[in-house]
Amino acid sequence: MSIAPEKQRELEIKLAVLADDLEYWTGVTKDGAKFEKHHSQVGRVAAQLTAAKSALETEAQEAVAAASSDLFRPLLSDALDLHRLWEFFRSKLAQRLAPNFVEYLEAADEFAWDVYRPVVTMAGATRREPPLTFFSTEPTPFAMWRDRSYQFALGGVVPRRREAADIVKTLPVPMIGMPWVQLGHVPDLLFLAHEVGHEVEEELRLTKAIDAAVKSAVTAPLQQAAWRSWGGETFGDVYGTLAAGPEFTRHLLALTLTGSNVAEQRRTAKEWGTYPTAALRVLVSIAVLKASSFAKTGADIERDWRGRIAAHPMQTFEAVIVPIVESLLALPLPNGHRLADLEPFTPADDERVEEGAAALLDDEAPDVTTVRQAVAAAARAFRTDSAAYVSAKAHERTLKKILAIRTPGVLHDTEAARDSVRQHAESDRHAGAGVLSAMRKIRVRSANVQ
Repeated sequence: MSIAPEKQRELEIKLAVLADDLEYWTGVTKDGAKFEKHHSQVGRVAAQLTAAKSALETEAQEAVAAASSDLFRPLLSDALDLHRLWEFFRSKLAQRLAPNFVEYLEAADEFAWDVYRPVVTMAGATRREPPLTFFSTEPTPFAMWRDRSYQFALGGVVPRRREAADIVKTLPVPMIGMPWVQLGHVPDLLFLAHEVGHEVEEELRLTKAIDAAVKSAVTAPLQQAAWRSWGGETFGDVYGTLAAGPEFTRHLLALTLTGSNVAEQRRTAKEWGTYPTAALRVLVSIAVLKASSFAKTGADIERDWRGRIAAHPMQTFEAVIVPIVESLLALPLPNGHRLADLEPFTPADDERVEEGAAALLDDEAPDVTTVRQAVAAAARAFRTDSAAYVSAKAHERTLKKILAIRTPGVLHDTEAARDSVRQHAESDRHAGAGVLSAMRKIRVRSANVQ
């Protein structure tokens, strides 16, 4: 049966709309454009979706040539699914078009990059695209790992066949969601350092090494089982503390004290879960400070903590925190580095933070040189005098400072980075062409379930 001309035009229009939108976002993210910091993120997603669109157009031509409406009919659904995948990313990018959101989101992007950058510059990460931050309705920040994001876009359903599953998971951009309530509070950006830790774990394929490090540090079977269950989240807190320094620990402590029944939280062998209790998380972060360049600061924070939480049900699990932290800090990374080497927050950084916090409370811009220092300074200023912080508009001053000190141009624009993009071009085209197959299998499974 021949294919109606209007149906052919309909498919062409729907695919042309996708191409136009990809072209628009490619244009506004090129070097020197408004959203240049998202150049590589948009470039790689566009490459995959353009390849999928081209494959779909080829199939449409074959269906028309064969005069097969049976072959052509599903292609309209394919076009809808391609738009659905693109909307998953576009909706997060488009949050930056709102004037009241853009400064915070750009500051969040800069902080996430500042925390993630050492993995690219020191540990030799092969896929350089930084995390894309966005607001969500979830109550806490969360990471979407680079190789999982298509899975989120397709509703968390993964095709059964291994090759299709691999395609669905192959998205070149990691993402970090933030609760909307963070919009007015710069200090909460500190928690993105924990989420970046998850991205680092995935980027460097550290999950097995983390588990081995925890296992080697704990010999008692019960405690070993618990801490191995908590390995990924513990690594996130270790990485976050290394990257953001004492203010990460203090912010974590303040958060746990606002929770309910912190001193009564417990975990059991029946369900260890993935997170240690709040008390154990704080003590892990303190142990990182004491093992790095902040021994006295860590001891002072611990003294404060012990004064507030005299006892908790998981105290017997404290005994292995120090060896676990030491084992994770010594985790071997590519290029001969250890985890502890990845540009940790230093006492010199903290001096800038102290001066920056004082400036913010005195109605002045903080004299800081890095985004991590700026966020930590805002957190310290708020903790020191929250009323003065608000009246001095420290939130707004910090955002403007972050955007003022960022480096112009696309992120990590080096010859090595450009080589990385070129190397991934072929794999992006292959992954994009395979997306159609994956989407179709998911549709078939969904129809069978219904």
